[in-house]
Amino acid sequence: MSYGQMTLTQEVSNMPVSVKPAQYFSVFVKLTSTQPLPSTVTNRLILPDSWRILTEKNIAKDTFYKTSIFTISIPNQVISGNYLLDFQIIMLDSIIDAQKKNIYVEAVRHVEITPLNPPEFVKEGDVLRIEYLIQNTGNKTERVKLETSRGIVENVKDSLDIVPNSFHKVWVKQTIPRTDKGAWQTLSDLKLSFPHAAAPIFQTLSVPVYASKIAKNDLYFRLPIEIGGGYLHYAIGKKTTAAFQYLAEGKGYLDPSKKHFIDFLLRGPNQFTFPAIGNYDHYSMSYSYLSKTYITAGDYVLRFNNLMEFGRFGRGLKIEQAVGNNNLKVFYQQARFFPNQKDAFGGDYTIPLKGTSHIGFQFMSKHLIDNKNVHFRSNLLGVSAYVKKEAFNNDMEIALGHALNKIDIGFFNKFNWTHKKFTAHSEVIYTGKEFYGFYTNSLLFANGINYHFNNKLNIGINSNISRVNPSLDVLKYSVSPYSTTNTVFVSYQLNTKNLFSLNYTQQAREDRQIPSSFHYQEEFCNVSYNLNTARFTTYAQARYGFAQNLQAIDSLAKNKSTAYWIQPSVALLRWFWIGGYFEQQHTSKFSATNTPQNLYYYGGNVHFNYNQHLSLNFMYRNNYAPDEFFEQRSFMDGTLTFESQRHKVSIMAGRFFIPNLPKNEQNTLYFTARYTHKLNVPLKKDKKLGHLKGQIISLSEGIKKEGILLKLGQYKVLSDSNGYFNFPSLMPSKYVVNLVQDAHLSGIVATIKTPIEVEIQADSTVSLTIPLIKTGGVRGC
Repeated sequence: MSYGQMTLTQEVSNMPVSVKPAQYFSVFVKLTSTQPLPSTVTNRLILPDSWRILTEKNIAKDTFYKTSIFTISIPNQVISGNYLLDFQIIMLDSIIDAQKKNIYVEAVRHVEITPLNPPEFVKEGDVLRIEYLIQNTGNKTERVKLETSRGIVENVKDSLDIVPNSFHKVWVKQTIPRTDKGAWQTLSDLKLSFPHAAAPIFQTLSVPVYASKIAKNDLYFRLPIEIGGGYLHYAIGKKTTAAFQYLAEGKGYLDPSKKHFIDFLLRGPNQFTFPAIGNYDHYSMSYSYLSKTYITAGDYVLRFNNLMEFGRFGRGLKIEQAVGNNNLKVFYQQARFFPNQKDAFGGDYTIPLKGTSHIGFQFMSKHLIDNKNVHFRSNLLGVSAYVKKEAFNNDMEIALGHALNKIDIGFFNKFNWTHKKFTAHSEVIYTGKEFYGFYTNSLLFANGINYHFNNKLNIGINSNISRVNPSLDVLKYSVSPYSTTNTVFVSYQLNTKNLFSLNYTQQAREDRQIPSSFHYQEEFCNVSYNLNTARFTTYAQARYGFAQNLQAIDSLAKNKSTAYWIQPSVALLRWFWIGGYFEQQHTSKFSATNTPQNLYYYGGNVHFNYNQHLSLNFMYRNNYAPDEFFEQRSFMDGTLTFESQRHKVSIMAGRFFIPNLPKNEQNTLYFTARYTHKLNVPLKKDKKLGHLKGQIISLSEGIKKEGILLKLGQYKVLSDSNGYFNFPSLMPSKYVVNLVQDAHLSGIVATIKTPIEVEIQADSTVSLTIPLIKTGGVRGC
């Protein structure tokens, strides 16, 4: 700008783009002139309201320019947004030029929750109402969603807007349940969620709860047991079966010192040929002593090791015994539901190494029957080792098998490794053609490596080759197809609610059942999205690629293969969820003529868990793709359960898929109902106990006798409306009864000396009366 023949230039430097509340910064304002500057010309800075200039310093090296340094303080409670700083050139108190600079004040979130005047205690059955103060001491308006896990939030709608430097009060209300405890703690909590913030704010308050009555200490040490019965009706094809069944089960310690533990299940009789829903007969008992001796007799699942027996259901005896620091295990079992195996026996001796590492030696012999009805024994001898370090762990087994005068080998290894941002895993199973353990003529290579850039972005490669032939029981319903899969993937977790993933996959799969349902190879790109919120979840996936049907001998051409599916689930109420499933495939990989087909799969589910007593779960699905039948599947399944303190009623109905049955017999419907009654069977009587009963009486008008808290040792109890209190089932000893001073006893004292010492004797009751009177005062002059 020109002033007369003098040209003035103002240059502002060191100006930040953004700042935060309570910060300060310095700016440099250089004033340059073509003529010597008169002393009446200077720089002036005009700030927004409540901003302050801490210091101002002028530097002039010659008469042609001067520099002003302003140090500016930003208020603590400035609102987030854009502000203008006005830099002026002043001569004789007149503005001859000015320029404005924009500066942004960053948003600072600072919301606090404070409980106000919480009660010292509350009585069971009462309504607990806690007032919370929500303060926004940040510099932007916050929209928050308020939730509580117990009760309801009053005085607020779905969301609440709180402007900076303001507060809002809300109340959290809940009804305190009645229990069999004399004293316990209840929680009142409040959760604040922000629309675009990952971390909510929590405030939790613990309040003591006292009862007017203390439950009596049980005179007996008891074992919890359930007894009952059930009814089952099912149809396979046109054949229907119905039967009744009894049930008795229980588990717990047999003595107060907790040395002996027992777990048993008796379910029978043996009337069922339909084990899918667990209604087959089952007789088992397990016993342990000091965590050193374990004995299991009857029906049990034998998981001996990975190569020899990984999960066989049968009937027999298993014993585990600690021998010093080592462990010995022996067993005998007759297989059930699997006609190709009869009896088996064996043992394992494990020696611990440093930390949780160990080495073991195993032997097993099993009676098998091949497809030609030839009976033979398979004798297996193996060694195992487990090593765990900070960065990795490795589980390995090697076994030799002798059967039909031939020797073969089995090998298993599972490895996990972590180093900084890298993780890797590997699992290998190999068994030869003449190895008859849990696997026969099997091969598995499952390997992968991941790199975690941060807690959101993850990339990796997986490669799986499976030629496994496990000898699984019918309870697992596994067909174990041959498959080869290679995948490159990337996943991105935007926040705790949103997860995206993308992969490119090449795979080949072959059904080994006769007749085969599929044999194909394909390559595809797959993108998926997972949303998980408090009231809504969904999983969506889209796949595009090409598939080659290797079953269709006349045509081996590749065809386009696409698939889309979505699984949403929504909570209509906090305890009531409904969900759906829809999938559409356009592919030729299941067609015997390699013809592209449109396949549709759909279903739904309902989860109703109103409280701990009543629940309902229902699932329906119209069908499954042929390569989905790897494990137990159901087309429809519904369970209704009602459970009280001692009674439980459950009703189940559905339609199952059973492998190896003709298609016209796959409509396997079933219905089962079961009732059980809970018992606490007395095992041992404790010492005789004593009791203390008493009453609070009033010697002055206006004294409320209800809700006065009394303490006796570890027990606390509230007086009822008539002032009565009771401490039942006390061990014989001397006790001290004390009145807990709180708002109820303000200005009130007992006329007898407190605390009161009482002596409780076995099989006797002590009565106590505590008179209360109002205190007075003396005023003088």
